[in-house]
Amino acid sequence: MRTDPLLRDVFLLVNGVRTQANIVAELGVGQATVSRKLDALIEDWDLVRKTTRDKQGTRYVQTSLARDLRIERALRSANTGKNQMSDEIASDSGAEIPRSRREFYI
Repeated sequence: MRTDPLLRDVFLLVNGVRTQANIVAELGVGQATVSRKLDALIEDWDLVRKTTRDKQGTRYVQTSLARDLRIERALRSANTGKNQMSDEIASDSGAEIPRSRREFYI
């Protein structure tokens, strides 16, 4: 995810409340792009799963694997301010992003 900032941003927006349409609107990218990133997070990485589908759309949550590995925490702490969107996502969620030189590879 370090080399794919959009994949990281999609992952960080998954919280069980946002729908795919909410994520699209938040990031300002195409529906198909977000769909591909969610598919990768679900099928390739097993870090996200679908939870509910209603009139507003499909909602996603992070898997227990993502929680156990503390992926979100590692991504936020590895962010060195190079990606403005990740900073904005963290500020929207109320989380502070610690500044560090540590790199995180997934």
